[in-house]
Amino acid sequence: MNRLFILLFSLFFLPSVFSAALDDAPSFATAEQHNQYNHLIAIIRCPTCQNQNIAESNAPLARQLRQIIIEQIQAGESNNAITTYLTDRYGDFITYDPPFKPSTWALWLSPIIIMFLALILWLNWRNKTHRQSLSPKERQQLYTLIQQYSEKS
Repeated sequence: MNRLFILLFSLFFLPSVFSAALDDAPSFATAEQHNQYNHLIAIIRCPTCQNQNIAESNAPLARQLRQIIIEQIQAGESNNAITTYLTDRYGDFITYDPPFKPSTWALWLSPIIIMFLALILWLNWRNKTHRQSLSPKERQQLYTLIQQYSEKS
């Protein structure tokens, strides 16, 4: 009985939750503006969500950002102008592709530095495992072999 209830609930009520995100879909005068809107909401990151763009997010700030983009597209702004406006207001984090500048050097260079340090640690570990010291008995045997070889030559 519980399974039937869950199934019916899922079939009838969950689609309305997902359609709520479509209610704020704007209508534009041209298909170009609609394509511009879809492109921008896909490349702008939601500041309140973890790695979600504003197209996928239902956070109040994401809805506000979508509205700002709609208004700016309808005002005739370009993609660069809208992106610049949003980064000036919310910082470079709002885009998935932040520019390479002093404030983002750590973001861009940290993967390379971490890989370099990991390589150094791995090489150091590898050298330590291959460098094995001889026991006193093995040293004596080696010394004896060296002397025997020296005497023959």
